[in-house]
Amino acid sequence: MACVVEGDAEIAKYLLEKNGIIFFTGSTRIGKIIAEKAAKT
Repeated sequence: MACVVEGDAEIAKYLLEKNGIIFFTGSTRIGKIIAEKAAKT
């Protein structure tokens, strides 16, 4: 199953708390936030 979600850093933070796998395409700034949060889970 795949779902495309548009949003800002707050959306990314929420999704990282709820999911086990994330595929990301976007800015470096948001990518760094996602990588940091994903490393904690």
